Amino acid sequence: MRLNLPEQNAPTADSSPSNPRKLKKVLSALPNANMGELTRQTFQILRDQNRQTMPNKHRLENLEMLREQTRKIFNNLKKYFINRTLPLSDKSQKIVNLNQSILKELINGYKIIVYEAAIAAMADPTVGVVGTVDPIAPLPNHSSHSLVRRRYIEERSGCVDLRDTVLYPYWHGFTDHELVGVAKSRHAYVYCEDSRVEHHHPGWDKQGRVRGGAALDETYRKGNRNHRRDTVSFIERSEHWRHLIDAPSPADIGVRKFIARNRGLRGALRYYLRRS
Repeated sequence: MRLNLPEQNAPTADSSPSNPRKLKKVLSALPNANMGELTRQTFQILRDQNRQTMPNKHRLENLEMLREQTRKIFNNLKKYFINRTLPLSDKSQKIVNLNQSILKELINGYKIIVYEAAIAAMADPTVGVVGTVDPIAPLPNHSSHSLVRRRYIEERSGCVDLRDTVLYPYWHGFTDHELVGVAKSRHAYVYCEDSRVEHHHPGWDKQGRVRGGAALDETYRKGNRNHRRDTVSFIERSEHWRHLIDAPSPADIGVRKFIARNRGLRGALRYYLRRS
């Protein structure tokens, strides 16, 4: 996987602490009244954390603390470039660059966690798909965002009837269910609880409840318009692999119930009655 991650080395005496309790003390001592100095020191700590080795558990705890810290910084910085006339002044452009640098380091931190968890999970060469946890809408042993081994796609494909394909071209939905379901039927899937990827849906709240309306973007509106088409396609296609899953998880059982409710004429009537 080419994730363009910074190299991690053993911490030195000058490194920021990797232990979450010690890092918490360091963050609590930062000069909150001086936003410029707070931003500089927070960025330096974040950058340093991404360049030292530490257990994934510690890295995640540290990142969550730093994420809250950077939220305050972002809320302060945005006034310099949000709702400003273009082109931005030199000062505003420098602040935009700083904002992007902090975001990049945050992203790198979470990418390191995902990468290390995936490498551990993919130590078994038979594994082609590694599932991640979505804390917003968790489905045990299912994955909305998976890591996929390139060789698995080249040799076996993510679809049963298309060569060298990661995801079947549905209009919007069910791509994750097919990728994971096919891999499970081949015993080429592993679920990694240490790897967490939040899936922020437009129109959903933080509890994973659908709000819809104006918050939906065009991609999700297209998905809603074509949901019945995708449902029919998925029901038909799942016959290729659904019965081959030896130990169905609660998510797999949920899929089977969904198929039973939505297949055929009865499913079509249920769908159109819900929309009417």
